Amino acid sequence: MNSSDEPPITTRFQVLFGPEGATRIVLFANTDAHDTPVATLYLNAEDGDLLARLLTTRRETYEQQRRDHQAGPKQ
Repeated sequence: MNSSDEPPITTRFQVLFGPEGATRIVLFANTDAHDTPVATLYLNAEDGDLLARLLTTRRETYEQQRRDHQAGPKQ
């Protein structure tokens, strides 16, 4: 795969919530100095809730690892 065939690196994303819990995630890339949507992911309410739980758990895990690292080795 050459570089022109590779998808652009995303520069930001946007999460939109619709009726009845539907979720849409739009990925943007900076092309020609403009934010351009390059991919959209549509999730039903169940999958949107699952994604939210996974992201929350991930953040909690990172925070616990950071606290453990700051506390230093356990005796």
